[in-house]
Amino acid sequence: MRNNKVMAMVTLDVQGAFDAVLHEQGWPKILCQWVESFLTTRRIRVRHHDGTTRDKVLECGVPQGSPLSPLLFLLYIAVLVQDEGKNNRFGYADDISILVVGSTASEAVAAAQEEVNKLVHLANENMIDFDPAKSELLVIGGGPKKKLDTSGLSIQVGGHSINPSPCVRWLGVWIDSQLNFKQHVQEWCGKAQRVTQFIRQINTVQRGAAPGLMIKAVQACVLSTALYGAEAWWPGTSRITTKKDKKVGTGVGWHTNLLDSTITKAIRAALPVWRTTPNLVLHRESGIPPATILLQQKQLLAAARIQRLDAWHPLVFRARESPKETISRLKLRAGQKDRAFTVPERYLTRLQISARSIPTAEGHGHLFFPRGEPKIQSTGDDKQDEKALVKQWMSSLPSDTVLAYSDGSSCGPARSAWGYVLYKEGQLIGQGAGAMPGAEVYDAEILGAQKALEAAILKAGNSPIKVLLDNSAVVRALQRGRSKSSQAIVDKYIAQTRVHPAVETRWIPGHTGITGNEAADKLAKAALKELPPETSTESPETRSGHRYTFAAVSRFVKERCEKAVESWWLEIRPSRYADLELMMKRSRPPELRLPRWAYHRLIAARTGHGNFKGYHERFGHENIDCSCVCGRERRPWHFAECRLALQNWRNVKRVRPPGGREMLAENGWEDFYRYVTVSGCYNEVFVSRGG
Repeated sequence: MRNNKVMAMVTLDVQGAFDAVLHEQGWPKILCQWVESFLTTRRIRVRHHDGTTRDKVLECGVPQGSPLSPLLFLLYIAVLVQDEGKNNRFGYADDISILVVGSTASEAVAAAQEEVNKLVHLANENMIDFDPAKSELLVIGGGPKKKLDTSGLSIQVGGHSINPSPCVRWLGVWIDSQLNFKQHVQEWCGKAQRVTQFIRQINTVQRGAAPGLMIKAVQACVLSTALYGAEAWWPGTSRITTKKDKKVGTGVGWHTNLLDSTITKAIRAALPVWRTTPNLVLHRESGIPPATILLQQKQLLAAARIQRLDAWHPLVFRARESPKETISRLKLRAGQKDRAFTVPERYLTRLQISARSIPTAEGHGHLFFPRGEPKIQSTGDDKQDEKALVKQWMSSLPSDTVLAYSDGSSCGPARSAWGYVLYKEGQLIGQGAGAMPGAEVYDAEILGAQKALEAAILKAGNSPIKVLLDNSAVVRALQRGRSKSSQAIVDKYIAQTRVHPAVETRWIPGHTGITGNEAADKLAKAALKELPPETSTESPETRSGHRYTFAAVSRFVKERCEKAVESWWLEIRPSRYADLELMMKRSRPPELRLPRWAYHRLIAARTGHGNFKGYHERFGHENIDCSCVCGRERRPWHFAECRLALQNWRNVKRVRPPGGREMLAENGWEDFYRYVTVSGCYNEVFVSRGG
């Protein structure tokens, strides 16, 4: 589209999918023998009420209930997406798509028809049929002021004519002719709003389900629906122009406004608040930030997931691609000067922008199958009991056993170090330590254990080796050979355990005075001084050149998300909340644990939106009695000043009650609930006057 090109996209659906798989297609002999018992001599019969048909032998198809069937089906239709290096065919399960480029709409559609003909011919050779009713054509190009003329254009699929559609849905993402994704956001926000209607029917302001449970429902059902596919269309809040130091908006204001409206409606239905409660308050009291922040968080999380994908995954190839490689692949021309691109960063794709928003991780992980968790040897009720049990166990070991203690330490995000000591017959026989930039304590402890085992093997001879750590998560990772981070080091550790015949990895309690554990901890802390000077954490570009571990990347993403929420809140929080020093730091405020009626009263007192004189005067409510039984005017803070409520408190507690400001502040919600429950100010005192 940058070069005024036009794209034609055709989506095809394999008819029957699993039922069309033939048992003989020329697969390798070994593979055929492996699945022969699975696919051959299968029978089927139909049961209807009390009647059952005779058995019928199946000549094709795979059982849809088997986990092996999708894999066999993908192997079967792989021939359809092999396009001799053109990269214009792609698919997922039984959905196949073709994407071609032309100078005009008619040229693009003609090229698409040619590719469809080739694909249909190839499918016929392999006894695969497409469902014309599910086939669609989309012509992409033009702009807001230059609409494409697609009248009279169509393609033929199996004798059926397919006309261009304004939008095409591909794997749940609505793709429109101008790639503005407005239809996509509108469709999914509509689905999310229908979920909101169910939530609204469950609750009233003061009666209904607990607010904490309702917010969980909003996060699980509404947010996940409204933000579906956001990783595909969200371009960020700004983009680079031809002038490298200048940025402009990305034109997604309409999208974020609709998302914000959908999100605030859902929060308002879940929380015990009046319709007049400000939207900013809803975000803080629910722990759900606005759409822009949520979209940025999804972008960061998607980038972290890409780092974990297999090295051969298509997304990994695209994410690694440099701007110049993208320009070459897409054959772009705009922005050139003296045959060089002035600002190549302009041509970064959404995927590449996302991948560059976090530090580079350690590498791509392995595919693991679930196994049972190894048991950690711990039977004591507290650390002292565990220490005694460990010492008792050590005393039962052979005298020539090598005890390898290792530990890790950290002085900040992605700044860790490791250390180890070796003991044999009560004597120190070796030690080591080192810095591990770009890693967390978890990673440092894994590396410390690996270094300890490596050194112990050199000194142990045929003596048994016991690797002792105080981190149970690391012990589990080393015992099962699978880790969420530093997998390459774990693999090396497992390989070393096979070199020596008697290696055991065991957990011990930390910071209980065990000599070896304390010595390893001191070495790790001392090694922190070897780390390079700390750099800014604002962007990945300012970090050191070290690759991050997955644990460090996860922490980076989490801190970036938390900082975005906190910065946004400090900038726009209402004056009442600023006076009370109420922050927005957590994804779920602890106040959500309150009963619905109590949380309603707390929010009303914080915002002033409740049965108060100032509130009724502000909105012009007439004939409202705003006086308390005690004779004073009802205000947001009156619950802490009412003499009748205070008298009820003193009759029960006989201590000074907490102050009103203290109860409404950041950590005062428990005091608030205790006070209103004991004093009965809302269910006894105020209720007699309509409170």
